[in-house]
Amino acid sequence: MASTEQGGPYGDKPERAQEPNQPGRAPATQRPAGGHVFLSYSRSGGDSAYVESLATHLAHSGIPVWFDKEIMVGDRWVRAVKDQIDACVALVVVMTPHSEASTWVSREINYAEAQKKRIFPLLLRGDPFFGLSNIQYENVTDRRMPTH
Repeated sequence: MASTEQGGPYGDKPERAQEPNQPGRAPATQRPAGGHVFLSYSRSGGDSAYVESLATHLAHSGIPVWFDKEIMVGDRWVRAVKDQIDACVALVVVMTPHSEASTWVSREINYAEAQKKRIFPLLLRGDPFFGLSNIQYENVTDRRMPTH
């Protein structure tokens, strides 16, 4: 779920949770039971390096992840993203100014919400997304990994 701001389908991808947005920790109930977590982010602005580390961290914690790096040559981006959101148990949005400006991040968030997927925002840079203000987020501005 990475984004290429210039023509690629993976720009910015937001998601929503069910609790008010508060700086600090995400709800302790965030560990998904079964299935994978979809990572939504922007490839612009250096977000990819953090997402790679996040994917490794989650995998080492026993949480399967999917992000756009998993798209195979010849796959259709739109179909791959839709299928992976359909199959995921939660969407993690890495919030940065680049991801907030991304059309693809917005599409991923909107689709995940329509499918009633849990959304877990992580604030990496900038301000929390207005569209996710009803969801508690975790502040990872120091590039640390989430605690839950």
